[in-house]
Amino acid sequence: MVTTCVMVHGADNFVGARLAARLAREEWATVIAVKAGDSDGLSKGLNDAQAIAHCIVGNAAQIGRCGRALYRPIAGSTNRPRVVHLSSMSVYGSAGGIIDESSELRADVGAYAAAHRDAEAIAAQAAQAVILRPGVEYGPECAAWSGRVAQWLRAHRLGDLGALGDGICNLVYIDDLISVLIAALRAPGIDRAVFNVAGGAGITWNDYFTAFALALGAVPVRRIGRRRLVLETRVAAPALRMAELLAGGLKMSFLRIPPPVPPSLLRVCRQEIVLSTALIDRTLRPQWTPLADGLRRAAEFYR
Repeated sequence: MVTTCVMVHGADNFVGARLAARLAREEWATVIAVKAGDSDGLSKGLNDAQAIAHCIVGNAAQIGRCGRALYRPIAGSTNRPRVVHLSSMSVYGSAGGIIDESSELRADVGAYAAAHRDAEAIAAQAAQAVILRPGVEYGPECAAWSGRVAQWLRAHRLGDLGALGDGICNLVYIDDLISVLIAALRAPGIDRAVFNVAGGAGITWNDYFTAFALALGAVPVRRIGRRRLVLETRVAAPALRMAELLAGGLKMSFLRIPPPVPPSLLRVCRQEIVLSTALIDRTLRPQWTPLADGLRRAAEFYR
């Protein structure tokens, strides 16, 4: 069997590591795992790579730095591998309603969104690039939207947010995202395509928090009022963040400091944006994991 050499850039984060592990089990693929921004690893990998998964997960500075580290050498190379670029739905910024891939990239909700928009602009110059804009990744090893949320729910610091949680939660189960990445690496005729990636259409944040709490056994699910959320995000969050920094600086990792609830959570949970997945559904035909199954697996992992 003829194999394809796939370089995973960002193999040290939860998406890249999971993708590299999955590819290692595929007969058609050989894998080159490169840590985010590893210039030596990129230089060596680009000599052999027939396809690249650019899976950078981090802050704005890292997104920009790692994008330049990959695309600059590609621009000057005769090798033209398929590049699947993992972006984010954050590029749509504060938009509302049904959003498809042709919608304006406002990126007006902070440096993270702007960095992804700028990285997409660089990726779009690569003739064989495919851009993925995933929603909210959840499931095993998804620390941000499953791990932290599980801790908040078990501590009853999060629950039914009432009107503050009626925004749409564009969920995508982590293994569904991995399957989409693999499909995009292999599918013919999709050069320069852009795809929204989400499998939980119509699910609100209240739906997600309540269903996840039930899966975790974190019951009863509390109604969290506006006053409590303000205290969590504006008073407790800065104090907990400071405690995290101090513990890290003093090498006191044994301290169990509860994760802060960031102020940005309130904005996210109110936003009524629905990612349209019509294009990816008819082009790559992903099979979306039912929410109940995904939450059960996430709960088993984090319980």
